[in-house]
Amino acid sequence: MRAKNSKSIQSWIEAYFQLHVPGRSKHTRFAKEADLKKFLMFYQDHLGDDKLSHWVPALTLHFHQKLRKEVSQKTHRPYSAASINRLMAHLTPIFTA
Repeated sequence: MRAKNSKSIQSWIEAYFQLHVPGRSKHTRFAKEADLKKFLMFYQDHLGDDKLSHWVPALTLHFHQKLRKEVSQKTHRPYSAASINRLMAHLTPIFTA
């Protein structure tokens, strides 16, 4: 993950990894990275960029609603409530900083 500038979602994700992920297990780092990439792709698809200034809470709510309808590529089943909650929990430090 490479930041474009300090006002991008990508740069905030990188800062999150530097502050909150060191020392975590390989599995935890992989899960966090996959979850945050999923949100970043959603963000970019909907807004055309990853500027932090374009974020509004409704966008994160829309992402949550999309996850509830989405089927996991890994399991071919809908995401469980626990998986969605874990993913949303990874976003919290980024948007409450």
